[in-house]
Amino acid sequence: MHTKIKEMYVAAKRLHHQLYQQFQEIEAQFNLSNLAEKVDTVYGLQKTSQMLTDIRKQIDKLERKLGLQACVVMEFEQVHRLKTEHCSAGMKIEQFVNLPHKREKDPEKFDELMAQLGVPAEIAQQEVVRFHWPAYKEWLSARQANGDPLPAGVDPDDVYAEYSVQTRKLREPDE
Repeated sequence: MHTKIKEMYVAAKRLHHQLYQQFQEIEAQFNLSNLAEKVDTVYGLQKTSQMLTDIRKQIDKLERKLGLQACVVMEFEQVHRLKTEHCSAGMKIEQFVNLPHKREKDPEKFDELMAQLGVPAEIAQQEVVRFHWPAYKEWLSARQANGDPLPAGVDPDDVYAEYSVQTRKLREPDE
């Protein structure tokens, strides 16, 4: 494993531990604070959360990008499973589709899809029901694996495959 990855993992692990310790201190001090300090505490937590969310999004984005590149190499070299010092890995391929997920953009296709899924028209028109993307991908992948047709309202030209590397831990990166 590359040194930079190990260093990043160790730094994240250290920060994780430090933040958990600080949570306990902050919570204990909060009850002793005046109202202005309480509000500033909440504001500080919100800003900290936003920064950590941004970092997590950047890590997830890089992981998807590099995972796709690893999948290309795995496919090219015909490697189905790989075992390293730290993990075992395989390639996962899921079928996905750009679908009419909001009624305002394409009401006709949205209503067709909702009707096929058994959602009553009055519920679909108010958009009370929205898609849960992971569950929808799983459902669509299973349908396509069974050879079932695409759902109504879905354009076959909008179907694409999503590749990811699925890993199972053997050792932590810092072990």
